[in-house]
Amino acid sequence: MGTILSQVTSDPILKPPRIAIHGNPKVGKTTFGMSAPKALLMPVEDGEGALSVARLPRPECFTDVLNSIAELVNEDHDFKTLVLDSIDHIEPLIWQQVCDDDGKAKKHIEDFGYGRGLKFADTHWIRLFHGLDVLRGQGMTVIVIAHSHTKNIEDPIIGTYSRTAPKIHDRANALLVEWADVLGGLVIEKVAIDRGEGNRTTRTAQTTGARVLHLEDNGSILAGNRYSLPATIQIPKEDGYNVLRNLVAKALGLDTKPKATAKPKKEAA
Repeated sequence: MGTILSQVTSDPILKPPRIAIHGNPKVGKTTFGMSAPKALLMPVEDGEGALSVARLPRPECFTDVLNSIAELVNEDHDFKTLVLDSIDHIEPLIWQQVCDDDGKAKKHIEDFGYGRGLKFADTHWIRLFHGLDVLRGQGMTVIVIAHSHTKNIEDPIIGTYSRTAPKIHDRANALLVEWADVLGGLVIEKVAIDRGEGNRTTRTAQTTGARVLHLEDNGSILAGNRYSLPATIQIPKEDGYNVLRNLVAKALGLDTKPKATAKPKKEAA
């Protein structure tokens, strides 16, 4: 009879990564997600623009979201990636579900008072992430897209500073951060430019055009990962997901190719 200690292993857990990407509008979040292999879009918002991509019907309520995930779990299909765009548009669907659960006596999440409605919403957020994990268990990569917003953080040691994070409530953000294996902040790189001469100079920002994905928390952008990836990587306009996928594969030791065995030389007759 085997023991628990006999089952101890140091092998990496080879499951598709759970990815969350946040950024400002039109920075290329949806394009990044849809460059993943055999991607299917769940368009919770009208953010895919003119992209010609495979997409699910737009959910009208939170039940539609769960039903779409359940169908992907239970039905045969060839899709390898689900791109959920965007999670900040799922949040009001969850809030409406909380109100509906109360028999529609409440019209808004704040009508519950003292943050109780937001606590009730936790249950639905957990249901969502559980459903996405079931998909992941079946071999699908899940990419969750979010818009960014900037808020002031009051720190008792360093004072007040600005921080960019996914545009959802702090309670939901905590669940998203806990769920994601990769949480990235996608930005267009900017540099400071001084204009003018002498005492009449002004400082402004100018973009370099480079798309930079932050994968490590630098204080100003909420980010992080479980694969010891670089702090930042450049993401091209086309096939951007492949850059991240190759780095994750390298971190898991999956990028090593077996060396070809040299054929023995024939002896001269």
